[in-house]
Amino acid sequence: MEGNDDTQTLKLKARQHLWMAYQPPEPYAAEGGPPVLVSAEGSWMVDTDGNRYLDGVSALEACVAGHIRPELAEAAYRQMQQLEFLDVFRYTSPPD
Repeated sequence: MEGNDDTQTLKLKARQHLWMAYQPPEPYAAEGGPPVLVSAEGSWMVDTDGNRYLDGVSALEACVAGHIRPELAEAAYRQMQQLEFLDVFRYTSPPD
C-alpha cells in the first residue's frame, strides 16, 4: 500500500473530516495528512510506508493490553457468542 492513491486519499479525507485533537494541523498539511496505520503488534504500530510507531498512549483506555493479542481476541469471541454487549451501569454477567 506504500505511496499509492488509496493512502493519499485517506490522508486527504482525514485532513478534511477528522479533528486531530491535541495536534496542530500544520505538520500533517506538509505531509498530505496523518500517517495511515495498517497493522500493529504488541506496543508497535506500522503505517503504509513501513514506519513503526511506539504506541505509548494506546488511546488512553482502549488498548492498554497491546495490539494483536490472540488470547484476548479468543476470549472476546467466546464472550460475544453469549452476550456481546450490556450496560454495565445497570447489569452484570458472568465472565466467559
